[in-house]
Amino acid sequence: MSTPTSPETGGVTGTPVLVSQLPEVQNGFKWPEPITDHLSLLVKTVRQEAGQQTTRKELTAAIIAFTAPDSAQLSELLEKYRQLTTDELS
Repeated sequence: MSTPTSPETGGVTGTPVLVSQLPEVQNGFKWPEPITDHLSLLVKTVRQEAGQQTTRKELTAAIIAFTAPDSAQLSELLEKYRQLTTDELS
């Protein structure tokens, strides 16, 4: 990952900046309702069991940030998602 190097992104040349502190960009995600319900369950779980104060937006960003850009792994995830039934999503 690159280090922001301009004032526009909150960085000073060569100084690492916390990604979570950078300006946000609007993303319009639309997905099936069971996915939204599952995301809510994940947030509830991390709040209750790990004591983390978080949001659906932050948890989604964390998952994306730490998913490796591995084409085989991403392809496998896509194939699994495309075959996923509501009974399996819990």
